[in-house]
Amino acid sequence: MKAIFCLLMFISAGLFAQTTKVDSLQHLLASAPNVEVRIDLLTSLSLSYSTLSLTKSEQLAQEALTLAQPIGYGKGIASSYNALGICSSIRGDYSKGLDYFMQSLRLRESLGDQSAIASTHSNIARIYTYQHDYDHALEYALKSMDAKRKINSTKQLGLGYINIGGIYMNKKNYALALTMFSTAHDLFEDRKMTVEQGWALVEIAKVYDALENYPEALNMALRAKGKLDLKGDVFTAGEVFRLIGAVYHHMGNRIEASRYLRTAIAMSDDNEDSNGRIMARRQLADTYKDAGMLDSALYYQEQCLVLNAEIFNTEKARQMATLEKVYQTESKDRELREKNDKLRFQATVISIISVLMLVLAVLGYISYHYYRDKRKTAKELEKLNDEISNKHVEILVQTEELEKANEEVRRINESLEQEVQHRSERIRQQNQMLIEYAYFNAHNVRGPLARILGLAGLMESEHSVELVKEYNVRIHQSALELDKVVREINNKLQYEH
Repeated sequence: MKAIFCLLMFISAGLFAQTTKVDSLQHLLASAPNVEVRIDLLTSLSLSYSTLSLTKSEQLAQEALTLAQPIGYGKGIASSYNALGICSSIRGDYSKGLDYFMQSLRLRESLGDQSAIASTHSNIARIYTYQHDYDHALEYALKSMDAKRKINSTKQLGLGYINIGGIYMNKKNYALALTMFSTAHDLFEDRKMTVEQGWALVEIAKVYDALENYPEALNMALRAKGKLDLKGDVFTAGEVFRLIGAVYHHMGNRIEASRYLRTAIAMSDDNEDSNGRIMARRQLADTYKDAGMLDSALYYQEQCLVLNAEIFNTEKARQMATLEKVYQTESKDRELREKNDKLRFQATVISIISVLMLVLAVLGYISYHYYRDKRKTAKELEKLNDEISNKHVEILVQTEELEKANEEVRRINESLEQEVQHRSERIRQQNQMLIEYAYFNAHNVRGPLARILGLAGLMESEHSVELVKEYNVRIHQSALELDKVVREINNKLQYEH
């Protein structure tokens, strides 16, 4: 949903990220007649670049804001904040994005621009959706619809229905979600708006996927793929490929699922789509996990954890920078506020310590169960190794007894050449039988023993209690299989002996 979120914000601003439009705007920027026009062109360029280069998009929006603030150009300041909010949201910095959108909304409400107000309400609603605050998300989505009805735009109304449907999807009210998305699709179909129909079909496919109607979900997703401009809008392309991959995963088609999800990963990596990068990798990890390919699943799960950590660190750095800025702006009142600052600092420290204690308690609980299960598994492996060693000793003893018997035969029958040849042939056959048994031992013991070692390796880096238990069960099953093989070898040796 992150890619559709970004796309709808761009459409709500009335812009498309097309290379031809970028060239046209840059040409107009070079001959801007005044600073207000230059600011408007810079914000338009920023939104167009948001699907091409986030770094360039942020630079253009910041330049527009720097020009607009000194002259008090309200429309330009609001548009700059909106563009910066979009860039922050695409990067996954939702708190910073929400701050920018709120500043933009206040200015646009003072200016009375209904179209701009509607788009900003939609953007704020989506931010709250990704923060799982669905009540606030629905509140701002409905405010956006009120503003869109005033401007009487079919496209904006359709996008509003999609936005509200997305919120109902997150609330798991699939019936209302399907109604909203279908209404949007019908509006776009009546006006022959092909690309917009594709957006609605993507969301309808998600509803059917949630309802486990996978054939219909795949049908809708492929229809959407045929209507959307996948080359011109890489964020939507990544969203569609993730969706199709997820549906194929649910249908049990691992090959097609992994193909689409790998394509989605490449797209999200190339376009700095933080949420898309995490979602595609998580879906691919689930696909490999369900297919029993635990090494591949673990690889992509670890990549998800790394990406989550990167986003968390970025958010933490932004919060620290914000605190520093507040401290600097209040430096003149420092003496009067010293006591309050001290109390706030103490409250922050107490909060951090409380959170850390809670985290440590949870980690301690998880670690206790993990290491307890790990010790139990280690003991079972040690017991199994002892049994294997004992069986090996028994085989060596039997081999030594056979060698002694052969020596006794040769000593007794030195004068009987024919008997010696007969006995020698029998010894050769017995030795061949031992070689075959040794090959049988190496071939059949290696399989379950390798599974035991592989699962033990996975348990060392696994933090999920449920997965550790599952690995423990599989190790026990492999140990039983290995014991069965060893007993079978022993029985055959005893029978032949």
